[in-house]
Amino acid sequence: NMLATDVDFGYDGSVYVSDWVNSWEGVGKGRLYRVTHESAARNRQIERVQRLLVEGGFDQMRDFEVIELLAHPDQRLRLRAQFAVADKGRRGIPTFARILEASRSRFARLHAVWGLGQIGRTLPEAFSPVLRQLSDDDAVLRAQAAKVLGDARYAVAARPLTALLKDEDAHVRAMAAIALGKLGKPTAIDPLLTMLADNAGSDPWLRHAGSYGLSLIGDGDALAAAADHEHPSARMGVLLAMRHLRDPRVATFLNDAEPRLVVEAARAINDLTLDEAMPKLAALLDTTQSKDGPLIRRVINANLRVGGADRAAAVAAFAARKDADTTLRTEALGALAAWTKPDELDRVTNLWRPVDPAERPADEVVAAIEAHLGSVLVASEPESVRTAAVALIGQ
Repeated sequence: NMLATDVDFGYDGSVYVSDWVNSWEGVGKGRLYRVTHESAARNRQIERVQRLLVEGGFDQMRDFEVIELLAHPDQRLRLRAQFAVADKGRRGIPTFARILEASRSRFARLHAVWGLGQIGRTLPEAFSPVLRQLSDDDAVLRAQAAKVLGDARYAVAARPLTALLKDEDAHVRAMAAIALGKLGKPTAIDPLLTMLADNAGSDPWLRHAGSYGLSLIGDGDALAAAADHEHPSARMGVLLAMRHLRDPRVATFLNDAEPRLVVEAARAINDLTLDEAMPKLAALLDTTQSKDGPLIRRVINANLRVGGADRAAAVAAFAARKDADTTLRTEALGALAAWTKPDELDRVTNLWRPVDPAERPADEVVAAIEAHLGSVLVASEPESVRTAAVALIGQ
């Protein structure tokens, strides 16, 4: 019986929960609950945590005291200790470097990597200790070192980051792929394609990391050249990278031998409204035998957006196809009914994407449907198809 709207940990170790009570009814009430644990409340660390977080005083601490806090169970203390060391600038680099070499605490070493990343924004020499962590035994350290170096666009890291694309840990491979993209070096394209091919679509996170890395490099011509890669998973990575870049050359994949790539290309073109590629998506209705609903809906919608007598004729011919899915035939008739003045909301995504021009001559629709209405109105046709046809006639 609680409508919890937020939860947070207090400096006293308790959990605080806000309760909206009666939601939209609005009874003018609200509650705050404090949840405690008896044995935890007696923990001596709580008092120290509360004092340090409320009063601060990190600047007055000796180095070893701040370093100890980098391994503390409370993340808030660890972060403040990290910032305190990072604020020292060049003097903080050896402190973090010693932690990376000698500490047994993963927490402390992670905060050292992040702290060196802060310092490195103005002093690139801080990245040298981070670079060494790319070969650390701890996969979490390798992943975070890759992330920090990528965020910093630290070009020296290109070669070891490329090697990490074959790391045994998937998270490390993902962070290395995105980091290489941020470095913006076209030489990383082939290794990224190899990683995508090796993944074979089994891990969607790796697929995203590889395609996003490719898009960050931003070399559209190199991506276009890789559109005929022998492995479909690599081609999918190229396709998704083109989508990130809103590159109309994504239409190349409408002719791909792999059906799932054709569907993904249609999603990119229709859902992002890539007008330059829209006619190629619309023309797919003339040749495809696919019965894939997400694909055909977008192809029909592309015809509606492109307009013209020939596109109206293609949609009418599809609506009359007795081998096509009934729902899709009904959608085709609905698109024809909206042809002269399409709704401002996209028929697939429901996003506001008005068609230009806003009004079209009715003659191109009339000519398209006259040849097919007789066949779709016969009693043997599904009721939904006949109903949509009657509505079209009325329109």
